[in-house]
Amino acid sequence: MSDESNSNSNSNSADDSGQGAPVVDRAATRASQHKRPNNKLVLGACMLAVVLIGSGVAGLGLSGCGKKDEPAAPSTTKAEVVTTTTTTTIAVGPTSALTGVQLNLDDTAGAALLARPVLVAKMDNSPEAMPQIGIEQADMVIELKVEGISRYMTVFQSKDVQQVGPIRSARTSDPDLLAMFGRPLVAWSGGNENVVQVMADTPWIQSVSHSQAPDAYSRSKAKKAPHNLILDVPKIYTYADQPPVLPNKLFDYVAAGQDPGGTPVLGFDMKVGMSPLGFVWDPARGAWLRWSNNRRHLAADGVQIAPTNVVVLETPYAASAADSRSPEAQTLGFGNAWVFTQGRMTVGTWVRSARDQAWKLTSADGQPMLLTPGSTFVELPEAGTSPRVLDQATVDQLQAG
Repeated sequence: MSDESNSNSNSNSADDSGQGAPVVDRAATRASQHKRPNNKLVLGACMLAVVLIGSGVAGLGLSGCGKKDEPAAPSTTKAEVVTTTTTTTIAVGPTSALTGVQLNLDDTAGAALLARPVLVAKMDNSPEAMPQIGIEQADMVIELKVEGISRYMTVFQSKDVQQVGPIRSARTSDPDLLAMFGRPLVAWSGGNENVVQVMADTPWIQSVSHSQAPDAYSRSKAKKAPHNLILDVPKIYTYADQPPVLPNKLFDYVAAGQDPGGTPVLGFDMKVGMSPLGFVWDPARGAWLRWSNNRRHLAADGVQIAPTNVVVLETPYAASAADSRSPEAQTLGFGNAWVFTQGRMTVGTWVRSARDQAWKLTSADGQPMLLTPGSTFVELPEAGTSPRVLDQATVDQLQAG
């Protein structure tokens, strides 16, 4: 499947070309080729409870008297016990479904961002596209295999990003993943005839491709086509449905001060498709410094991209019914899972039984695999691929590069 190559392409440009336009039957491509996941060592995490206590006050009165030589008549006074319970309610703002970050009550601007639909932008991951614009502001980035290399599905809601790019084409892997985000706006540059039809037949998205919203896209002079299509985020939001359909919570998160469990690691590396990637834990930032395409993954401002969490999910791929040359991620099913947070690695499994559900991440002892509130990269390598934990010498080599 080839991508767009004309820098002067307009609203009718297509990002991919296909031959022989077969009838698309995506359900038929989901063969039950999943291997049973291997349960590996994990440490569960416990949840904390907050208990409010009250105070009790009891009063007791005594009385009694009699004449000098006569016994005093017995006198009984009933004791009254008064119990008072005081409950303190602390008002807080909403919690981001994509990051688990809870806002302060007075953060009205942040609350307004969470009240809008999710924006999902298909983003280029070729070396020619680096540095990408806006990727460091994504709440979540999903990296999945396309033809040879990988591509990003960048997910935005809680930050006031202005531009995103370079924008690239859709794939038939996308609809099943997009259903997790409510009814998101989906920005993409085009696709072959069959992919365009699949996206048009997906009712749970708001498709705003280059041809559907041309005034929200422009070509940058900083890079050559097809690595220069830039999205105007405020403009694309003018196309959003009202009222919006918002996402549900995607992951389970640790409470403040809670130990996420797992094994301490310095970092890891692996590939998604043919695209190499790596992460190194940075205690100073409390995040995982990222490498991509054998170099530091920098944002447009020169700062190295560093998500709070990284989730690795072994994912089977099958040939797409829209184009047999294109791999389609089979994201409904199960497989092995790794969660990297707070300098720790936890190993377990993922299960996802319906497209509108998020991945359920479970450790070998049946406990949820917990993330830390913040941004997350989700890596979808092919089944049989696992992350390689890095030793100190390899980390030092990466840091020196």
